Formats: sequence, C-alpha cells, structure tokens
Amino acid sequence: MSDTGFDWRPLIFVLVLFLISYGLVFGLGSAVFNKWDSPMHWLVPIPAFFLAYWLFGWIEREFGISERSFLWPVLIVVLGGLAFFLAHLLYWCNGLTDIGAENTSCSGKGFSAAMNLIATQWSELVVRDAFFYFLIMVLLAWASRFVFLSALFPDSAKSVRKTRKTQKA
Repeated sequence: MSDTGFDWRPLIFVLVLFLISYGLVFGLGSAVFNKWDSPMHWLVPIPAFFLAYWLFGWIEREFGISERSFLWPVLIVVLGGLAFFLAHLLYWCNGLTDIGAENTSCSGKGFSAAMNLIATQWSELVVRDAFFYFLIMVLLAWASRFVFLSALFPDSAKSVRKTRKTQKA
C-alpha cells in the first residue's frame, strides 16, 4: 500500500501477466502458425486480454458464477468457434453468391459453396484469422485469473464472495 491508499500490486501483476500472455501468443503465432503480417494480429490480443480479465471478475461479482470453474475454457472455445463459423459462413456465402442474381444475400448456391469452402479450408481459415489470437488471449486471461490470482492473492476470491453476500443482504 502506498500513502494514497491505492494498492498498485494487482495492477502491476496484471501487466506482467499480460506481457507473459502476449509473449506466448506472439511466440505461438510466429513460430507455429503464420507470420504476423496484419496489424490485427498485433492489436487484437491487447483488448482481448484486458477485457476478458476484468470481465471474468465482473461476472463472478454480479452473477456469482465462479471464474475458477473449468467450464469457462470449454464455453470460450465452443462459443468462439461457433461465432467464427457463423461469421465466415455469412462472409463467404455473401461473397460467393451470384452478383447478377435477383436476391444477392446468401442464396442456396452461395451457401453450399461457402459450406464447401469452410469444410475444406477450416484449419487454414482459423489460424490465419486474428480472431484465433483473440480466443487464445481470452483463454490466457482466464488462466491468469484462475491460477495466478488464486495463488498470489487468495484473499481476493474470499473478498468477492463476501461482497456478493453483503449485497444480497
């Protein structure tokens, strides 16, 4: 604690966790998957980590859903994969629909072509997209809260539950 009463340790700790997570994603992305040739690959992981990091705490405080549940990574991967699939389906469906057709919004021909494209090139589409790195950073933000905060700040989980109980009373 400083003289102002503000404890800087959690904020510095979050920054260190972010730098470690960003380094992991950068290393994974550049060594295994592809070059980071788009600015989106560099920028998307930054808000993903901080948004998810504080969002998990807010969800636990407001709704009482424990951030220490192993349901979170499954939920993140399933919902993220579904969102990615739907976004690419609509993008490619509209792009592959015949422009000269009367109704150009995702016709049956465009839909089947888009499904074929996604089915044959799924893994390539996933690893080239910045959303993939977004999901990895969200998972790392959850892991940071789950592992490191529980170990280094064990009172934070208790204080969240106490605050929640006192708000209900």
